[in-house]
Amino acid sequence: MKAEDQQHQPATTAPAVPHPHPAPSPVAETLGELWLLTRKWAARNYKPITAVALAVAAVLVFQFVRGSRLAEASSLNTQLTSATSLGDLDRFAKEHPNATAGRLARLMAARIRLGPDGIEALQERTPERRKKAIENVEAARDEFPKLASEFAADKTIHVQCLLAAGKAEEALVGIPKEGNVNEFRGSVEKAAEWFEKAAAAAKDTQVGTDAKAYADKLRANAGEVARVQAQLNNLMAPPPAPSIDLPKSPVGSSPPIPGLPGGPSATPGAPPLAPSSTPPTPPAPPEPKAPDAKTPDAKAPDAKAVEPKAPDAKTPEPKPAEPKAPVTKTPEPKPVEPKAPDAKAAPEKK
Repeated sequence: MKAEDQQHQPATTAPAVPHPHPAPSPVAETLGELWLLTRKWAARNYKPITAVALAVAAVLVFQFVRGSRLAEASSLNTQLTSATSLGDLDRFAKEHPNATAGRLARLMAARIRLGPDGIEALQERTPERRKKAIENVEAARDEFPKLASEFAADKTIHVQCLLAAGKAEEALVGIPKEGNVNEFRGSVEKAAEWFEKAAAAAKDTQVGTDAKAYADKLRANAGEVARVQAQLNNLMAPPPAPSIDLPKSPVGSSPPIPGLPGGPSATPGAPPLAPSSTPPTPPAPPEPKAPDAKTPDAKAPDAKAVEPKAPDAKTPEPKPAEPKAPVTKTPEPKPVEPKAPDAKAAPEKK
């Protein structure tokens, strides 16, 4: 029994002997001390750390937004380069009014209205085209001052807009306003003011010096400039043709000419002849031909022939000439010459 009890008795385990820990290295001890010092410093200075973290985050967000805007601006600039016509530029400017590309589209459209479609088109002789050119110059004159204020940070574009406003104002000098021929659409004084503003914006540059000198010339010769511009306008813009009341015929317009019998018909759609100031002369009736010797009886005229219209009562009716009877000449008898006596005749009896 003792042997069996010993078999079922659990075996006793020997107590675990603790293994000795390796000695820490000097590097590990140094890192541990730094970590403890960092935690203590962060606990005491958590506010400055938070401010630095927020500043770093703000910089990252700004860079992200800036990159997005640059990408969007690059895309808009690509679209702007494909807009070549005036209508495309106006449409692009309306779709992107607050973008730099939209303002550049307005600038390009204003330049087209002032140059090719404006001043250069004032030489058109067609009234409709010349009127459109004047409207384009006026639109450019109103647009450039707005663009000058919007591009105030860009000195080059700002000065260009001021010079363009002065040029548009000068181009309208001498062109009378609609409904008031005594007042011009442009003013020499206002044009000089725009050139002076451009000179002030481009101070100490050659562009500013030239603009100031040109403004002084405009002021000194304001009357002569207005006179020459008015003469040029009179040469370029022909006066409208005066309306002439033509005299009307008392009998009205003549009827259209019908097609002659047996001949080609009148041209369809041809306009009627202009009324004449004098009454029409009735056609003379045809003279009857003399009857032929071989055909004693002349044929009666065809009933389908066009009868001549009765002449006007004021004009005397010409009488038709009466046919003359044919004259038949009778041959005259020739005289008989007496014959000479025959020598062989018998002697006369006593």
